[in-house]
Formats: sequence, structure tokens, C-alpha cells
Amino acid sequence: MGMHRRQARLPAYPAEILRPQCRGNYSLDSVFRIRRAPRAPYLSGTTNDASSSSIAQAFPTANVSGNLIVSAISWDSNASVTCSDSQSNSYAVATTQYDSVNNQSLAICYAANVKSGTNTVTATFSSFSEYRRLLIHEYKGIASVNPLDVVAKNVANGTIETLL
Repeated sequence: MGMHRRQARLPAYPAEILRPQCRGNYSLDSVFRIRRAPRAPYLSGTTNDASSSSIAQAFPTANVSGNLIVSAISWDSNASVTCSDSQSNSYAVATTQYDSVNNQSLAICYAANVKSGTNTVTATFSSFSEYRRLLIHEYKGIASVNPLDVVAKNVANGTIETLL
């Protein structure tokens, strides 16, 4: 059985930025306004299972001025999360969701119109977390002001797909 997806017609190119799966079955989507299709979106990621209140990941190459950084963070509690980086870019939390059945959270943070240079992104949690994952992405061609257009959430569990 396949998954069928319908995309709404938007004035900008719709882009499924992230659809990470954690230890359960849920996902978060965000749509950003894109001027042209991004190239090589996924750059780096890390997983750390040592108990801590933060997790950090460096980009393998220097960021380019004006690009967009998107971070996906998952962790094992309902603690809140904030993002920052070594270039002092300003981050916003696009969306966050807590899955009480599996005691896990997922969030998406982003920084628009970033500064150029080597960069390390850090996700900081309001309490210690034993399981943490951070994925970082850099996109070019995204609107440098107000890049977040739409946020949608879905939390679901199931084993059988029903087609109508």
C-alpha cells in the first residue's frame, strides 16, 4: 500500500522541509517560501544518548550569507527547546510536538538570512534528556524575511492504511 499526498497550490514552490521519524509514528511538516529549488539540503546530523541539557552539531563547511538554516530536534521528554549557533543568528521555533504515548518530542527551529562562516548549531532543553538527536540543514534561495509560510502537525499511531 502506498501513501498518496496532495499538495496545495501556493504562490511559492511548496517544499517539504522535514519529515523525520523518531521512535514512534509521527511527523511535522513546515512549508517555507522558496525562490528557487534548494540544492543539497541535508548537510549534517548527530545523535547523542548521554544525559545532557543540550546537543550541538557543526556544519561541515562554512555557511553562506543570506541562506536559511533549519534544525530538526528530537528528544525523550516534554521539555521545551531553544536553538542557537556560534554565529549568533536569530532562531525561531517553527513547531514542536510532544508524543505522550512514546514520551518523545520533535521540534523544528530555523534561522533566516544567516551570517557567513563556520558554524555550530546548539539545541538547548529546559531539562536533562537522555535521548537527543539534532539534524541541521542549510538552504539557499529561501526568502530572507518571514520564510515560514505554513505549519502543519499530525500525531498518529496505526498499522493498517485505509484507502477511501
